Amino acid sequence: MNLNFRNINAYLKANPSDNSCGHTSTSIQLDMFDEIGELNDDSFGYYSYLNLSTNNPKEIIIGSYPLQDSKVLKCKICNQVVFKHMNDGGFAPRPEYFLADYSKEYLSEPAVKNVSLPLNQYQEFINFFNLHRQDIRKNFGFESSHSIKDKEQVYLFNYREYDHEKGKTASFELAAKRDFLRKVNYWLLNEGNSNPAK
Repeated sequence: MNLNFRNINAYLKANPSDNSCGHTSTSIQLDMFDEIGELNDDSFGYYSYLNLSTNNPKEIIIGSYPLQDSKVLKCKICNQVVFKHMNDGGFAPRPEYFLADYSKEYLSEPAVKNVSLPLNQYQEFINFFNLHRQDIRKNFGFESSHSIKDKEQVYLFNYREYDHEKGKTASFELAAKRDFLRKVNYWLLNEGNSNPAK
């Protein structure tokens, strides 16, 4: 089985581990592991550095930072699954490891996408996707994590405006179901580009 964001829970339930090797997130010997899949989904464009959570401590959203683009490793001896994320902050990318918690549910929905578009297209974007009726939170500045109440809802976080060489730009993070984010990405690549910033 090629492990991905769609079948992660089924795999963990079918392949439990008691971590008898004693792996920790700060002490991973890569020669003990095989790569068995990845959580990456490149169908909706740019990822976000936003970490999402729910009010249920038994749930982990894998469509947000840092698990959204992780490689999935499995110990050859004890079957412990580990997520390998490349942290590209600072001077050079470095790996970070997260042990799979078999007592939790890994949610593939919602996911998070970063959106940047000319400021003069922002209202058109909001109207096109009917977001003015959603529970939109326009936060100036950037918060690295947010908790959501409704996994079916569309959320807009960390709205900000800045000057770009092509004009004023609006940027924000969208948290929504993957199909919605794919529609957003299509709009940005097609309809949205028909009205460039002036």
